[in-house]
Amino acid sequence: MSLEAVLEFFIGGLFDAVGAAILTASIYLPIFAGIIAWRTFVRFRQDKFLADPKNGNVLLEIKLPPEITKTPRAMEYALNVFHQSSPTDWYAHYFEGKLRASASLEIISDGGKIRFFINCRKGVKNLVESSMYAQYPLIQLEEVDDYTKSVPFGSKGSDWEIWATEYKFTKKGDNVDAYPIRTYVDIGMDKEGTKEEFKTDPLTGLLEFMSALGPGEKFWFQVVITAAGGYSVPWYVKKNPDFAAQAKSLIEDLSKRKLYKNLGPEDRKLISLAEGTATPGERALLESVERNLSKISFYTGMRSIYMGKGDKFNGSRIAGVIGFLRPFSAGDYYNGFKITQYTGTDFPWQDPFGIKVAKKKRELFAAFVKRAFFYPPFDRHPMILTAEEIATMYHLPGQVASTPTLNRIESKRSEAPGNLPV
Repeated sequence: MSLEAVLEFFIGGLFDAVGAAILTASIYLPIFAGIIAWRTFVRFRQDKFLADPKNGNVLLEIKLPPEITKTPRAMEYALNVFHQSSPTDWYAHYFEGKLRASASLEIISDGGKIRFFINCRKGVKNLVESSMYAQYPLIQLEEVDDYTKSVPFGSKGSDWEIWATEYKFTKKGDNVDAYPIRTYVDIGMDKEGTKEEFKTDPLTGLLEFMSALGPGEKFWFQVVITAAGGYSVPWYVKKNPDFAAQAKSLIEDLSKRKLYKNLGPEDRKLISLAEGTATPGERALLESVERNLSKISFYTGMRSIYMGKGDKFNGSRIAGVIGFLRPFSAGDYYNGFKITQYTGTDFPWQDPFGIKVAKKKRELFAAFVKRAFFYPPFDRHPMILTAEEIATMYHLPGQVASTPTLNRIESKRSEAPGNLPV
């Protein structure tokens, strides 16, 4: 083949390829441009909705009385106020930019002093106060300034160092949300009248860790929730985000699953759970899943930040940040939590110049401050937790948590005597 023929062949092929590319681009580029324009429009409407002052948030500090005799069930009932159903229609969500209200349940330690907060939308403040006072009549709720402003992390001249992480389920699979964590019901904290010395509160480990912090150290923990269902989460949420559907599927798997029992080197016998061969752990798991079906559920995100000012940052505290949620799991049967999206690397060559870690620190700190989890730019893949499970992780502790640095008011609130002189 002559040189001219070879050149003609390659040039002709090149023109054919360019023509095909132009034709393909003329078809797909408008589609891609339309998708980008649509998502930009939706984001603009949502940002405008959130920028409206009436849709802003308030921070309420919960001041604990000297004694709390209520079980975590009181907090479970109080959480009902956050299970709002609006907006539910597609027009309000996509064209008006309306976003379902979320709330952030927070426990912090400032140099060992422990405080409880609720961050919620202004429009539901009165409802939140009423719900909390109905369950805990002796507490005090006070609107306060945002404590996160006390840490200028990332600003010029700041010497604060942080280690932050988010959490996800330990279980995997299609029905991951239906596997329950170990709740206050499972450990007997639902029984009224139990003496404090006989109670076991899974929050005790967290509170002890927080009380051990010294001056110049802080620890923040938040649970961000919004009612499950509707248009609350990004479009890429898992294929089966409905908690009830997951739970029913898991119950079916557990009740009809066959267990293989070795009777010999080649002989196996199928034995069903219905025949009474389930282990105590399997039966307890099935009961917990069935109980959760009657509970309201929330899309949930959790994150925490440990920080120290200058040389007060203590890297050995990171182990506590990673492990304080372990009491909420129970062996292989139940779900649990593990860290994800944390500000570190497993190997030094993954980020030799520290650029990725520095960016992740700024991102997680900003997400915490904004109490964001469900919408851009901090949208994440949420877990689904029931009110019972959330109340296990966030409730007002009684005397079983005798941490001296727990912020309690000095006296109980009570009504004035009716026989006072006028």
